[in-house]
Amino acid sequence: MALRLCLDVNVWVNYYLAIARGRGLNSAASGLTHAVFSGACARGPVQLIVSHAMLDTLERMLRRIPVTEPFAEMARDQIEAASGSGYLARPPSIILGGTAAQALLDQEDAAVLNAAMAGRAHLFVTKQHC
Repeated sequence: MALRLCLDVNVWVNYYLAIARGRGLNSAASGLTHAVFSGACARGPVQLIVSHAMLDTLERMLRRIPVTEPFAEMARDQIEAASGSGYLARPPSIILGGTAAQALLDQEDAAVLNAAMAGRAHLFVTKQHC
């Protein structure tokens, strides 16, 4: 059985910022994204759980930081391709309606939690902002 893994947008931002800034990729975000892109981890096959709303947020955040527009588009396309080529080959979800388990004031956080729940993620990874 594949591990269904949902990475919060801030994990992806951390990973792509490290790449854009030419920093080393020896981080938790790097290890997690490697598992997603390779489709496997020590536990076995990995399937990325992601939504179009999450990809939109990622692209918007990368453009604000700023990185080049083509870089932000490449990041989005790379993640979308990884979700569609994973063990279960599940394309990004479109979550229509519904509510998160907890009422969240932040709509972006609610969208991520909804995607994780709708995709029945086994593991949801986020990074707390300092």
